[in-house]
Amino acid sequence: MLAQNNEYIATASNTIFKLTQEEQIRLQCEARGDFYRRQRSVQKQLQNAETENARLKEEIERLKALLAQRMK
Repeated sequence: MLAQNNEYIATASNTIFKLTQEEQIRLQCEARGDFYRRQRSVQKQLQNAETENARLKEEIERLKALLAQRMK
């Protein structure tokens, strides 16, 4: 109601509305960037865990073969 009667208040309210919208967009962009960074981090951790798992399986097989050889 004040904005209808005063052009300065109308301009200020429009500016505040625009800045608020820009802030929301910026926050959404930051949230999206955070999501993708977390996804890459989780993917890297998963790949590292899979690599370590494969290495440990090979070590187990090597030790089993060594044990079988020594049991003979």
